[in-house]
Amino acid sequence: MSAERHVPTLPAFDGRHVFGRLASLVRLVCGMFALILALHVAFAVGQANLDNWLVAQVVDWSDGLTLGLPGLFQHPNADFLTIADHGVPAFTWLIIGAVVGRVLRRLEASVPGGWAMISRSR
Repeated sequence: MSAERHVPTLPAFDGRHVFGRLASLVRLVCGMFALILALHVAFAVGQANLDNWLVAQVVDWSDGLTLGLPGLFQHPNADFLTIADHGVPAFTWLIIGAVVGRVLRRLEASVPGGWAMISRSR
């Protein structure tokens, strides 16, 4: 008697959830950007040690995530400027993630077969 060997196979890709997963990824990335900016604000207002590796990384990364919004406000208080220069872009990243995520979710709901139907129509 020979024993049959079961070979596991991956389920076929149907593409119905591509837009939903992409929406989740966009929201996650935008949320991470907002978190980095919020940490920068917390470190700056709390006068964290800039020689610390984590603080230095957050400050370095946050400079590239400000969307060109620093300098939008002028105020004599340095803490207020830090909150405005990095808090407004953090909030903007959350809005971008929510709007783009919602658009992608609506695309998923509006296409009957999902991504598979779109790729077959080409």
